[in-house]
Amino acid sequence: MATLCYLISRSGDISENGKKILQLMLVKSKNLTKPVCVSIGQEQFGEVANELGYGVHDMLSANGTTHMHRWFDLLGIKFGFSSHCGRFVDGDLDHSVSGYYTCWLSTDSYDKKAELIPIEMSDIENIKLFDWKDVSQFRDDEPRMVNLFELKHIIARKLEKEGA
Repeated sequence: MATLCYLISRSGDISENGKKILQLMLVKSKNLTKPVCVSIGQEQFGEVANELGYGVHDMLSANGTTHMHRWFDLLGIKFGFSSHCGRFVDGDLDHSVSGYYTCWLSTDSYDKKAELIPIEMSDIENIKLFDWKDVSQFRDDEPRMVNLFELKHIIARKLEKEGA
C-alpha cells in the first residue's frame, strides 16, 4: 500500500484534494480487501468534486502520466480505481442530480456492492498526504510493501517480457 500511496502522491494528473481522497480510499479498503467508493457533489464539495472525477480519469488515461491501472497490474493487485459521473445511491448511480462524481476502489469497475465511504470536506482537509520518506506509517502493511528499488526491476522485467 505504501507503493500505491507514493505513486498517488507523486501524480501530476490529480489535485492534492483528489490525492487525499484516494489515499483515504486505500486505507478504508483494509489493505485492498474490501471494495469501497466515494461519491461527492459540487454543491457540498465545490471544485473538489470535479478534481476527483477528472483526476481519476486522467490517472487511468493513456493521455495522463500516471497510468494507475498499469501500476496495479504490475504490482499484481486485482483492485483498481474507476470513476463515473453520478451519485452512488443504494448500489446504483443516480444521474438526476448533476455535479456528482463517484470513484471506486474495487476488483470491478463501477462496483455496485462497494461500501460507500461517508465523507465531509473537513475530512479531506484533515488528511495528511503520505510522506514517501517515512514508510513507518505502514507498519501493518509491511509484508505487502514493495521496495521502490525492487519495483523498478520488477517493472523492467515485465516490460521486457511484453516486448515494450
